[in-house]
Amino acid sequence: MIYVAAQRLSSRFYRAILVFTALLLVLSLGTCSGLLKSGKPVKKVFLLQPLSSESLSTAQSGETLPLQLTSGVVPGLDTDRILVLGRDSSLTPVANARWADNLPEVFSSVMRRSLANSGRYAPTDRRGKADNQASLHLEVQAFFGIGSGDETHNAEIALEVVIECLGASHTLHISDSEIIGSGSLSRIVAAHQRALDSATRQLISALDRHCID
Repeated sequence: MIYVAAQRLSSRFYRAILVFTALLLVLSLGTCSGLLKSGKPVKKVFLLQPLSSESLSTAQSGETLPLQLTSGVVPGLDTDRILVLGRDSSLTPVANARWADNLPEVFSSVMRRSLANSGRYAPTDRRGKADNQASLHLEVQAFFGIGSGDETHNAEIALEVVIECLGASHTLHISDSEIIGSGSLSRIVAAHQRALDSATRQLISALDRHCID
């Protein structure tokens, strides 16, 4: 009789272990499903591109000018969020949309590659020993959408530029504004890219005028 009771107890214990294991499996599957399907909108990351050598009228073969490049951004723009400036001067991030990195890193990388693609400049972040080396400092003062209410109308860029070459220093302001057309995310990003392209062309033209022509 003691043997029978022990068998029953062992059987109940075994069934309890099976039930507990099944519950753990169900809970773990539910957790995984929650991670894969959270119900939240997917965050999109957007990549800004440099100008290609084919798109630059200044592209040429031959010796390039060494160019020390430094850049920065004004307070408020040191972020990877895509921003919209409202009428009340508030900066509001566009929901679920980001640049590939914080703006200072993105801007420096894009400008460096565009300058190299021009075929005229060899950008570096260090001061070299070459007698003909020029220097270029850029400050991003605006790179955001301009909005009112729930609409974003334009993408704007503004740069403060200091060029030093051939024994002279030149300070200039470069800006551009591109119409978005509608508030869709793809149009907002495309307008920012067009504004950046325009500012980059203006910058290269200014460098050519002061340092090469």
